[in-house]
Formats: sequence, C-alpha cells, structure tokens
Amino acid sequence: MYKHILIPVDLSTASLAATRTAIAMAKSTRAKVTAVHVIAPFSPHAVGEIRSRGPAPLTATEYERVAQRRGEAVLEKVVAEAKAARVPCTVAIMYHEKPAEAIVDATRKYRCDAVVMATSGRKGIERFFVGSVASEVLRRSRVPVVVLR
Repeated sequence: MYKHILIPVDLSTASLAATRTAIAMAKSTRAKVTAVHVIAPFSPHAVGEIRSRGPAPLTATEYERVAQRRGEAVLEKVVAEAKAARVPCTVAIMYHEKPAEAIVDATRKYRCDAVVMATSGRKGIERFFVGSVASEVLRRSRVPVVVLR
C-alpha cells in the first residue's frame, strides 16, 4: 500500500495525535515516515505564533532561534514515537511563508505517497481570513491526504 508517509507537524496536540495515527499506518504497511515542521519566515504574524513572553518584540534572529528550537522539540517527539513503533523516520524543518505549499513540495522532495495530518478546526470568520492549511493541502496534493481532527 503506502511506502513513505509524510507527517506535517506543528505544536498542537491534534498534530501529535495525527502523528500516532500516521505511525500506526506506517507500521501496518511497513512504510517509512518523514515528519516535516514548517516555520514561517519572520513577520509580525509569525512572531505572534511564537507567543513570546518577553515585553519587547523578538528580533528576526531571536525569532528564528526560538522557532527552530520549538520545531526540533516537536520533531524529537515524532522520532521517539516512530522509534518505539520500530518505524523508520526522518525529519526536516522547512522555512516557507505558505505552509501548505511547503507540505506539498515536501511530498515531491521526499517522494512520499501519502500525507497524514491534523486540522486545526478553525471555524467561521477565522477560517475565512486565515484559511486552513489542511484544506489547501487537500486541494494541491497529488497524493492521498488523510486529515484528522
């Protein structure tokens, strides 16, 4: 069935739950997984996503350092889950202003034949203005996409 599953991960609990499902799918089909974390380039919106506790805004260098550290931490969790399940796993951090594009690009770059990801479940006006990464991946992907809530 599937030989290489892409797992886009962020810092949400839904993302980690989707990771467990993706790893279980990979184990049952003897597939490998690649987990990817997308970091938005420095911008006021991206800094808001980091949710810094300091009174002063983050500089671009500080933002990149914090975002990289958080990305590495979430990817370490994926590696631990995959290792426990004995599923081969690689990880990558990508910088891109459009996460959905980065995810679709990653399917080609890493030759993945499926994507398993979570959705944030945004509703109403927030979804209209912010959009849904999962919806965009569904529209653009050339491989099957499993979206979990």
